[in-house]
Amino acid sequence: MKSKNNLNVILRKTLPTWTNFHIKTKIKRFPKNTLDPRHWPKSWTTTYYKGYPRFKAVPLPEIIALRSSFSRVFNDRKSSRSFSGKPINLSQLSTLFYYGAGLKNRNKTNSARFYPSAGARYPLEFYFLSFNSDLVDGLYHYYVRSHCMEKLPQFKQPDSSYFSQIWTKNAAGFIVISCVFKRTIGKYQDRGYRYVLLEAGHAAQNIYLVSAGLKLSCCAIGGFTDNLLDESLDIDGVDESVLYILAIG
Repeated sequence: MKSKNNLNVILRKTLPTWTNFHIKTKIKRFPKNTLDPRHWPKSWTTTYYKGYPRFKAVPLPEIIALRSSFSRVFNDRKSSRSFSGKPINLSQLSTLFYYGAGLKNRNKTNSARFYPSAGARYPLEFYFLSFNSDLVDGLYHYYVRSHCMEKLPQFKQPDSSYFSQIWTKNAAGFIVISCVFKRTIGKYQDRGYRYVLLEAGHAAQNIYLVSAGLKLSCCAIGGFTDNLLDESLDIDGVDESVLYILAIG
């Protein structure tokens, strides 16, 4: 009872946004219709994929067999802002996106990825801003079903107004993680926003580890101007918005 009274006192105060968010997304009870899968709507069990079939697709080659030991990759994993200046080749990109975002079994109907997703909703979408790779400079969307890069025509090269970090200009490219929120929020409501943030972290860690195995530098970026990045990707910033960026090189 004491803890409940304390919470009531806290709620009467003017709280920071993050505190309000945390309190309002706490689970108080489980609605009955969420416990039995037989009562779930089709939208809760359908896996959705975003693709750009009208645009040119660049197939990615076979992935590189990573020969680093498990322990070595973990020890080598770090945020590095020092980039080699060498272009990223397609095999490296293929490996990064396969383990970071791809389907485990591309020849089967299973939608499982290499990272956990609440309710297997898989709300994340992955883009690549290429500046020094085997891909022509520009913006690409990773189409998970066929393991290819879709070349998007809309593209405005990011400048210093996009990032607060000067070192980003030396990266060979950026992996941009966005989220189509309704895939998860539709099932888990406000609580689902917690889940998509956790999921982006899971996927980013995979990219870090694969980068270490490929001996590429990788550094996550949380400080960026959201609206400018959303506009560059031609997404509305509401139904889909950028969550996380990783500089690679």
